[in-house]
Formats: sequence, structure tokens, C-alpha cells
Amino acid sequence: VENVKAYANAIDADYELVRGKPFREHLTTPCQKVFCIDEKWDNYENVLMLDPDVFVRKGLSKNVFDEKGNGVHGAWQIKLKLKLISENYITKDTPYWGGSIYKFNKEERQKLRSQIPQDNTWPRFSPKSHIKRFEDEGILSLLAHKAKLKTQYLDFKWNQCSYLPKPEDS
Repeated sequence: VENVKAYANAIDADYELVRGKPFREHLTTPCQKVFCIDEKWDNYENVLMLDPDVFVRKGLSKNVFDEKGNGVHGAWQIKLKLKLISENYITKDTPYWGGSIYKFNKEERQKLRSQIPQDNTWPRFSPKSHIKRFEDEGILSLLAHKAKLKTQYLDFKWNQCSYLPKPEDS
């Protein structure tokens, strides 16, 4: 938390630690990251959501908001995306971002949000369907597909996972 607060301060951004289940009470904890597209943030042109276990790298002075892309996309996301494609939920052109970092501008957030079923009946939002449940990554990909968002990925300098090779780069 302190690391991310320091980075926010360095790039002159507001910081807020979001707790609880602000997106949908009935969904899992990871799904709460979809809250980053909530209207609460509409006073901001850009919003960045980071997992609480994400650290900003030492010496990284670039402003993430100056970078193109909405999130990272690696081997794990390719595997999960292929599953959604095989079930005809999305197409190969649909973005599928890793859940540790999401960055959306106001227009993108509003487009994504406009695709959320108001009655919460989208069956894949159900926490009881453990085998085929979509967490935040799948939910945002489905919303991106419906909103026709273009695929844009951040460079992995913004997210070197600790379980990948060269953890010293994490």
C-alpha cells in the first residue's frame, strides 16, 4: 500500500484503497476489481486499479497514464481467453487483460459499464457456478466484447508477476 501511495504521489494522482465488496456483494473478492469502472470514478479522466499485491518497480518514474493500453496480456490470459473464444462468448479480437492492473479512461469505463446487466442475471456472474465462473478478467473481457472495445495491452514492465521467470524483475 505504501509503495503504491508513493507512486501515486510521484505522478500527482489521487489514491484510494478500496475494501469490501463494492461492485456486487454476491460476487467473489477478485470480481470486486470491476469496481474500477463504477460511476464513482467519473470525476476522473483516467483510473488505474492495482491488485493489493502489486508493487511499483524501483526506479520506474514513467507515468502509467501516459502509456497506451488497458492491462497486460500474457500466457495465462491467452489460455483463459481461448476458453471464452471456444465457448463463443468473445472473439479473437476481444481484449483479455490480466487482473492485476487495469487502466481505463472515462469513455472506456462508461462503455464497459453500459454493458453490465442491470438485473444481474448474466449467468456467468453467479458465484455458484464454480467450474465456469468468470472472475474479474472474464467479466471485463465479456463487457469489452459487448462494448466493442479495441484490444490494447500495456507493456509487461507494468506487471512482472512473481511466479514468472526472473522474479527479481517483479
